[in-house]
Amino acid sequence: MKPGFDLHDRSSVRRILRFVLLAVIIGFGVNIILSLLLDRSQILGSLRRVRVIYFVVPLLLFVASHVVDTVRLMLVVAQFRIRLTFVQAFYNSCVGNFFTNVTPLTAGGQPFQIYNLTTRGVPAEIATNVIMSRFAEQAMTSLLISIVFLTQISWIAASLGFGRNLIYIGLAISLTVTLLLLALLIWPHFIGRMAIMLERTLLGRLIGRISGKHNWAPSLHRYSHRLRENVRILWSTKTPIMIVDILLGFGNILLHSYSLLYVLDGVVGMRLPFLPVAISYVILWQIVFYVPTPGASGSVEGAFALVYSGMTSDLGATVIAVFVWRIATYYLLLVFDVLVYVILGRSANTSVKKS
Repeated sequence: MKPGFDLHDRSSVRRILRFVLLAVIIGFGVNIILSLLLDRSQILGSLRRVRVIYFVVPLLLFVASHVVDTVRLMLVVAQFRIRLTFVQAFYNSCVGNFFTNVTPLTAGGQPFQIYNLTTRGVPAEIATNVIMSRFAEQAMTSLLISIVFLTQISWIAASLGFGRNLIYIGLAISLTVTLLLLALLIWPHFIGRMAIMLERTLLGRLIGRISGKHNWAPSLHRYSHRLRENVRILWSTKTPIMIVDILLGFGNILLHSYSLLYVLDGVVGMRLPFLPVAISYVILWQIVFYVPTPGASGSVEGAFALVYSGMTSDLGATVIAVFVWRIATYYLLLVFDVLVYVILGRSANTSVKKS
């Protein structure tokens, strides 16, 4: 998060509001398009099964996920003899999640978290180590889940009809991203040189226009070296803590997956097995994570409805269920994160204690 991108700055606030408005328009627009393809009586029947609790429980589960991320942040930072208070870490996690959900390609969360930690007195190198290493953990965890449950994934895909294509695309993206990440960790200099060569080509110029960075290759070169060093430092000196961090991150996956299962069970009116829902959830996020809309808005609604309707055999009820879940875990969660910023901002923005 660049210091100029500040919630106290009016131009920054206007940019954020534009992103939020765009996310709302795209998200609701996708659901309106999907509803036009369905029978009206089917939609009304599904809406009658919607209860307030289907908004409350998923929201609370995602707030619990914030608490887990808070504990993870406090635990890892404490290994460097720096003590974050619960309020400071909770603020960092919640507002970081807000920026993740309102920026294209979910790109704003990690820079904000690093910037927030450094402004609180955490050395920039340590803040970068902690936050950037978590990205590597996430990619590795997703690939590990895909490998461990490969047989189950083939069974799930076989029963999904057209939705199987999204599962296979998700697997391909997960494998590609993880292999690229491993290449960055093992051969950062080689990857950097390849990027600099690619930058001069038509594809390289296209990447520059899309990313808004015409000198993206040198940035990638520097980033790959920093990422390797960050991951090496943490895993070579704090291995037990990093394993605990990964397990807590896996716990978050379970919380998120169950929040969706809870709404599907209630709105669709049938009990789905947890494992296929959770596995599909992990794989689908490998697709929507890279969609260039704020918070992957629109792609989540469409992709999730398509895949999970293959499990429920009820497209109308699944569309409504995914929409209800999305309102709870995206739109209402944004409101919660803003409230955290407003209420805890002053008490959270104090210097950390070092021992």
